[in-house]
This record gives sequence, structure tokens and C-alpha cells, in this order.
Amino acid sequence: MRPTHALSLEKCLCYGIKQAIHSDKGRYRVIYLCNYLQESIHYYLSIQKGLLTQLNIKTTSPYLWFLLDKDNQAQVLNAKIMRQFMQQHWPHRYLLNAIKKQPYSKWKALLREQFSTPPAWHHDNIVPTILYFFTYDLIQYGGVKAATLSVSSLSKYTNIYTILSNHPLTYIQACDHDGLMQWATTLYESIDSEGDRWLIYNFLRFLPQLSVTEHFDITQFSSPFFSLSVDPFRLSVDQCFITLEALLSQSNDSALQRLFCAVTLILGFYGALRPREVLRLRCQDIVCNPDNPCRFTLRICNTSEGNTKNKSTRFVYPGAIAKLVRVVRYIKRHCSTHNAFAWL
Repeated sequence: MRPTHALSLEKCLCYGIKQAIHSDKGRYRVIYLCNYLQESIHYYLSIQKGLLTQLNIKTTSPYLWFLLDKDNQAQVLNAKIMRQFMQQHWPHRYLLNAIKKQPYSKWKALLREQFSTPPAWHHDNIVPTILYFFTYDLIQYGGVKAATLSVSSLSKYTNIYTILSNHPLTYIQACDHDGLMQWATTLYESIDSEGDRWLIYNFLRFLPQLSVTEHFDITQFSSPFFSLSVDPFRLSVDQCFITLEALLSQSNDSALQRLFCAVTLILGFYGALRPREVLRLRCQDIVCNPDNPCRFTLRICNTSEGNTKNKSTRFVYPGAIAKLVRVVRYIKRHCSTHNAFAWL
């Protein structure tokens, strides 16, 4: 069921709270309910029945769960109502909704004009207000590396409210150093995912910037270690040389083809480059070290064929690159400096 649908199940299409049928664009789909969801629905229905009986409300609804308006009339639960509820309890979502359809150039002016007054501190739980200031800071100043973050990045960094909702922090507890550190430790240790831990770590790193939590000590927490999703050294050095030997010993291709394939592998392996970065290397981007003929500096920059991941120039200093790179440099010594290095 997508969020645009009614966020409930029809009674007449729910069978024993074990499976249900849901209509989607004129087609019926079967939904199988797991044991945990079955138990949760049964528990909810028992509470619902008790409340309706105690309040003497005779209203019925075709859905298993629903809302009651001020006149005690059943109201269908939908995505719009849920968003309004979440924004009321998590004010940072007002910030995200305000900027998502605006260009970057208008974000700061929008913050000054519409969000000059921050939300009030709720003494029983100040986490939503802290997250509001955290989101405001990200919009205004950007992240650690980028001065301006995209809407998708802002959503990623602030979607931790689903985790923070289970860990309220009172104002009194936040003012006490030991209480604040205990809350942060409990929060951090409750997360199993390394990705979520990294997002929470970024949030905790912001706490010393607020007066109420300025005594927070981030040094007590270590940034979680991430395994690279793409590891350029997944091949061992021995495996790299075996691959080079296989490329050079092929008899079906010309000598130049084998040479350029081998050099592409060497540059990609020792320079830790992405495939397109290797192919975009120009002759002027390969700089030989005069003191060490086996060492080269690779300049990775934006070109007409494409950009680097962070859209800025960087330098890579690979280790002992094979003599084959010098051979290609010699072959291309009369080519334009803008000529592709690893292409025939």
C-alpha cells in the first residue's frame, strides 16, 4: 500500500486478521499479515473497543482503524493527515517542505522571512526542537564538505526522527552533563545499522552548538567505520599482475590494444580510479616524477566528457606504476595535451 492510499484495511476485505485484500487502480492485491502485525492489530482493536464503549461513541467505519473528528464522526486516515501530524510534532519537516520546491538561491532568504522565530522548547522532550535547529543549520551552511546540500541529502540526514522518536530528552536531563551523555550513549548503542549510526553521529556532533547542550562531549563517541561499497583494492597485487599477464599474452588483439588495456588496469588499480575517470584521463593529467621514474601524479578533474563525483579537482599519487605507463607516455609524446591518455 502506498502512502497515498487510505492507511488502513477494510473490515469486509480482512480475513481473520491474517490476510487482507487491497484494491489498487482497479486491481485487487492480497496482503499477508505477519505475526507481529496480527498481534498489534488485535491489541489496537481491543483498545479501540474499550475507548468507544467508555466514551459512548456509536460511530462505525468500514476501516479497521480510523480517526474521530470533533463531532465524533469517523474520518479516514490518509497520508495528508499523517504528514500534518508529523509536522506538528517534528517542526523540522516544515523547513524541508518549504525549500523542496525552491531553488538553492532562495533558501536563505526563505529562512529569514518565514522561519525567523524558532519553535518553543518543550520541557518534556526537546529533541524535535534540536532537530529543527540541526536542519536549519544544514540548509543555511551545508554539510562538512558541501556548502549546499540537495533536498535528498537533507532528507537523508534528518530522517533520523524515526529513531529519535523512541528516545525523548527532557530539558532538565539535557542541562545535566551526565544525564545528556547517558541519553546519547543509550541512543547510539540502540542502533545496529552502521549507516544509521553515522547519521546519528552527525546529529550528536551538532549538539555543542546549542547553548542548552554546549557541554556535550562528542569525543566520547567514535565515528562508525564504513566498508567501501566499491573497493578499488578488492583485487590483490598478485591478482592484478595475473590479470596484466593475461591481457598482454592475448594473441587475438594487436600489441597496442593489449598495451592500452594493461595501462588502463594499472591506472585504475593503483590510482583507485572509477572506470570513467580512467577513460577521461588526458595526456596532461599524467605527470611523471623526475626523482622517481616509477611514480606518477594523476590529476582527476572535470572535463567536457564528465565531472568528478564531488565536482572538484583532486590529485592521486599511486605507488610503483609499471614501466608500461612510460611506454604509453612516449608513444603519445607528440599528441595534444587534451588527448585521451588511455585510448588508442
